[in-house]
Amino acid sequence: MKLYSAYTLIELIITTSILIIIVGISIPQLIIDENLLLERELGRIYTTAFYLRQRAISTNSQQELFLNPEKQLFYYYENNKKYLFNLHKLTQFGFLKGSKGPPSNPAMLIKSAITFDSSTGSRKISFYPDGTSNAGTIYLINAKQTKMGALTCGVSQVFYGRRYLYKKSIWHPIGHHDDEKKIASISYNPAL
Repeated sequence: MKLYSAYTLIELIITTSILIIIVGISIPQLIIDENLLLERELGRIYTTAFYLRQRAISTNSQQELFLNPEKQLFYYYENNKKYLFNLHKLTQFGFLKGSKGPPSNPAMLIKSAITFDSSTGSRKISFYPDGTSNAGTIYLINAKQTKMGALTCGVSQVFYGRRYLYKKSIWHPIGHHDDEKKIASISYNPAL
């Protein structure tokens, strides 16, 4: 009688399981929800803007957030040190062709990814000691140019920063704790 060597079913299952785990760990590209990525990047800009607004009030000095769409980054200076933030590689300053804005009153075609004053040669948001800022909108899109988000600062005696996602030709506010009905705005009125 001849003996044949072979693998048992359990050995095959264990080997296959180990290979699946190794392949799963070694795949560098994760599936990323593009809406969450846009929300994250808008949140980073919003948080930085809120920080600079608070800093302007507490130091009684103007603060500025610089936006660089050519290099896909934003930055500010504090104590002669530059704090630089690159946008995620799957997100960039831009807008979807044919879309209308600003999100609070989408009546005109969007023509620029950043509508804040650039008369001084650089695109920036200025924050003043009284808690106000200059008005404008920042538009972000995903790398495939299929999804868009926005951060707006309105004209007001108080600072309002609002974040939106553009879905099916309609602007939807992004709120705190996944509550899309509550607009993410924080206000400050120095007169109170």
